[in-house]
Amino acid sequence: MNAKIAVIIPHYQRKPGVLARTLAAVFAQEDAPPFRVIIVDDESPAPAAAELGELDDAARAAIQIVPRKNGGPAAAKNTGLATMPPEVEFVALLDCDDIWHPRHLARGMAAMDQGCDLFFGDHRREQTQATHFSVFGMDPREHVPLEGTPALYRWSTNLFDTCLRIPTIALSTTIFRRARYPDLKFAEDVGLADDYWFAIEVTNPPPVAAVSFLEEALYTVADNVSVIPDWRSNKSLRVILAIALCYVKLLKIYPLSGENLDYVRQRLREARTNFAVTALSLLYRERSVEWSYVGQFMRADPALAGAFAGALFRAIPKLFSGSR
Repeated sequence: MNAKIAVIIPHYQRKPGVLARTLAAVFAQEDAPPFRVIIVDDESPAPAAAELGELDDAARAAIQIVPRKNGGPAAAKNTGLATMPPEVEFVALLDCDDIWHPRHLARGMAAMDQGCDLFFGDHRREQTQATHFSVFGMDPREHVPLEGTPALYRWSTNLFDTCLRIPTIALSTTIFRRARYPDLKFAEDVGLADDYWFAIEVTNPPPVAAVSFLEEALYTVADNVSVIPDWRSNKSLRVILAIALCYVKLLKIYPLSGENLDYVRQRLREARTNFAVTALSLLYRERSVEWSYVGQFMRADPALAGAFAGALFRAIPKLFSGSR
């Protein structure tokens, strides 16, 4: 049976059983058209092949595992895109530790049937009560309801402007029409912020987009690279670096103007300061600093060299305001 949807899952987990839980939710989808699951095993310590034990023969037949040398989530997703069979019309993205609502694919296809090219929705992080959209005050009344599916809306404001400022499009809730983005690739040069850059690229020029204000996915805590329990860490440096790389790239590629240009420039200045403060804090507390992150930031943004002294000066009161 030809698959109408390709579900791309980049896989890297240290803990066995995480992917199995995700796959169980995929194959529990209600009223979904035929789909194929492409799992890109990015040299995962917990191999993808060992996670299929609870699935029946039909589910196993719908899965393709693609091994590759470890290259990070963006490279893994690009491998998945390159592996899709030609008959695939839609692409659904899913991280290997997230769990879909049982009607996620059905709602996404309902949006596509009404002419939309991009679908995304709300989500919630495990161990929290508030959903992502509620935290950022996103209001369904700003958008036009789509017929026949509760809580499904056609996005009616400038989606690019929104994504520039707010992490609006969560990858594990996203489905897109392949014909609308035939040459789409994930940015491998922005580190952990490839999801932010994806949102920038798919919204410029603006697509016909649908948004679900229901909880389309549960983001679990397993190996979550975006959660930083301690800002004084190399993990924090890595995240700040990734966002800064996006802002540098935005200024080089997109003809921003007015408030958008001012916003990106300001955020880049903040990233320089935050990066310096974090690095100094690590040194002050006699922790190691991942100097390759410093070098990568310097190469991407030469202005950091001139701004670093000022950032250090501003950081001094923060460094000496507390104990080690």
